[in-house]
Amino acid sequence: MRIILCSHSSAYTDALLHSFSRSVEGEVVGLLRSTSVLGGPTSLRSCAGMVRRSGVFYAGYLAVVTNPILRLPHVPKWSNMSSWAQKHGAEYVETPNVNGAREIAWMEELKPDYIVSAHFNQIYKLPIIERFRDKLINLHPGKLPQFRGPDPVFHAINAGERNFTMSLHRISEQIDRGEVLAETVVTPKRKTLFRTNLKLFQQSGALFDMFVRGEGVTRLHSEPLPPYQSWPKPAEVQRFLLKGFRL
Repeated sequence: MRIILCSHSSAYTDALLHSFSRSVEGEVVGLLRSTSVLGGPTSLRSCAGMVRRSGVFYAGYLAVVTNPILRLPHVPKWSNMSSWAQKHGAEYVETPNVNGAREIAWMEELKPDYIVSAHFNQIYKLPIIERFRDKLINLHPGKLPQFRGPDPVFHAINAGERNFTMSLHRISEQIDRGEVLAETVVTPKRKTLFRTNLKLFQQSGALFDMFVRGEGVTRLHSEPLPPYQSWPKPAEVQRFLLKGFRL
């Protein structure tokens, strides 16, 4: 089985790759790394935009988990995607636009059985969805459809959830609304945003293997859907911290 992973270098992506290497009978033949922030190329302006959108504390959390140089003592050592690709002989590309003709051609050349998206901050558009419809799936660290959006764990903790779900679903034109294929639930001992996310991504390989072996679920979303929850706003982050929760 040949797998392409589309992601953004992070401690979570590293945990996913280790999980896949342990649990999945297949090979990650390609790694596509997003260089986008808030829909545009990474730059000081885009990073400042993240601070304006979610506040300095949340933007700092994202910086710590996506840049090995900024790793804090409580974050395990991890390798970026380019280092992983070099070590394991996988093809590697960086792009601010996964929907480009060059990127689609690169995927086609690798002849993947599955294209797995995880901790990925770009939106797939119709041409790539139609080209890889049965192969394009997403690992989403949240119960669907209750927690749709880029950081479901933040909103689940803020809502008082005790159990947290990693969902595997098909990618469709509507964000986080594709058919759910498999789920797993964890109850972390240390319910911080980082530790909960890390625990979920550490289960991703076993979850994907469950789906491949036909032991998952097949579930469509019921209507009406709960509202889509975007990046946390500074006021939401402040309430999160005042409740005693930790990033």
